[in-house]
Amino acid sequence: MPHSLAPVAALLLGTLAASTFAQQGGAQGKPPARTPPQAASPETARSAADEPASETFAFDGQQPLLGQWIGEVPLASDHPMLCALRVTAGADGQLAGSAVHAYGASPCTTFTAEQRQLTLKMTIGPREMALTAEVAADGQTLTGKATLTTKGKPGEPFAVSFRREPRAAALPGARAWSGTLSIAGKGDYPFSIVLGSTPGGRLVAEVDSPALKLLEGPLTDVARKENQLSATWPSKPPVLLALTFSDDESALEGEARPPGSANAVKLALDEALLAQRVAALAAPPPAGDPK
Repeated sequence: MPHSLAPVAALLLGTLAASTFAQQGGAQGKPPARTPPQAASPETARSAADEPASETFAFDGQQPLLGQWIGEVPLASDHPMLCALRVTAGADGQLAGSAVHAYGASPCTTFTAEQRQLTLKMTIGPREMALTAEVAADGQTLTGKATLTTKGKPGEPFAVSFRREPRAAALPGARAWSGTLSIAGKGDYPFSIVLGSTPGGRLVAEVDSPALKLLEGPLTDVARKENQLSATWPSKPPVLLALTFSDDESALEGEARPPGSANAVKLALDEALLAQRVAALAAPPPAGDPK
């Protein structure tokens, strides 16, 4: 990506965060209802990242590792990087892992799982992370030890803690909007948002821009007040999304605001995209069974 895109693309794939770090070195069944995500009761809804211990989420007791886990990796001492670890099961029942972070998306290069324990390796920018962790008895946290290897030299082990958080499209009432993010002098980039509300009324959102290599990255500080939606892509420095719903919820427009600039975002309700995301999260049929 050209360097001139970095301030805006920080929202989409963390290019700004990635350069800074380098220098400092499951849903099934019917589609969700069309009711737009709203707060359960407060005037302002907040993201699950704000109160991670206040709500628990259902999980597969036979395979408790399955799902999305949100945590931080200390690539820079003054700014831990948000990382979403996603554990899925194939048609053969075997588990696999991948992650979304400020450098984009990373499949796990090695991944082994046994009941509540996992061991994995993945590339995060210029480094390789090795992680050994275990799911707590309540199924809500994944804790363990990790190391970061840079240019073949492993660092000191450090403690890690991830919390379970549902994917936005897996939540009842989730909705999706797609359209463009406009970059001055560069044109329009495809851009989409999926927004859902947990049973406790907290908002979960993911952004996606295949052209900019961000694949369904989680947002933080997601809040809605009346027709205003705000959220943050946790790069360094962070990028703010400030958007407004149309009266009928069919459009979502506003700006992506890295420090010192503002870039237009224009999105329209996209039920087909939501259906795709729901289908992608559904468990695959067992191997040999008809689909």
